[in-house]
Amino acid sequence: MQMCINIEFQDLRLPRNYNHILQAVLLRWLNDSNYSKFLHDVGYKYEKRTYKLFTFSSLYGDFISSKETNEIVYKSSARFVVSCVEDRFIEYLAENFIKGDHIVILKNDVYVSKIEIWDDDVGKEAFVRTISPVTIYSTIESENGKKFTRYYSPNDSEMEEKLKENLYRKYLAFYGHPPSGEINIKNVGQTPKKAVINYKGTVIEAWKTDFLISGEPELIKFALNCGIGSKNAQGFGCIVLKDRWKFN
Repeated sequence: MQMCINIEFQDLRLPRNYNHILQAVLLRWLNDSNYSKFLHDVGYKYEKRTYKLFTFSSLYGDFISSKETNEIVYKSSARFVVSCVEDRFIEYLAENFIKGDHIVILKNDVYVSKIEIWDDDVGKEAFVRTISPVTIYSTIESENGKKFTRYYSPNDSEMEEKLKENLYRKYLAFYGHPPSGEINIKNVGQTPKKAVINYKGTVIEAWKTDFLISGEPELIKFALNCGIGSKNAQGFGCIVLKDRWKFN
């Protein structure tokens, strides 16, 4: 399930790299300490990997940026999307947004003006847009024993296979069994845009682009709800049906 949240404010002043701030706001607004703690500390496990199975988009709205302060200032309103495999995550957020008077985001008072719940049925293919940049990578050990991270771009033939493998592992972590069908994830973006994001001191390479996801409808829906690629819970790999999103 997905939720589009429209917010209003006087000015919303944030650091350029604000993913961790938005993540903290969402976990706090779940208003269920046990569930929030489970997502933050435990998650869903497959072999040595742990997945949170939720994601969120970047903020979309008019803004100005300052190179001097390394800040972004959004003007009057913005919107963003939250997605999760578990419906209760979205239901908790929606309930608490409706109940609450306002949200505080880094000392900024923010008011929720509108929420939309999206639970789209999908067929055997879906054109999707990344509304937060997608990252996928491998940790490789060099001949001298040092490890380094290789990030894949839409120009790399391995990216699509890595995205598919990642999604299968997340499915196994949540359901405990492999999916009944398969999917393909193909980059169809004409001009993918690279994003370099600093998340709590870690520099992450990611991309905004469009994908065609085809195959098993259940898996396509799963991808919409949990996001594609790595680090979804840090605000990467949030996707929506392209027809739903008219913002750049």
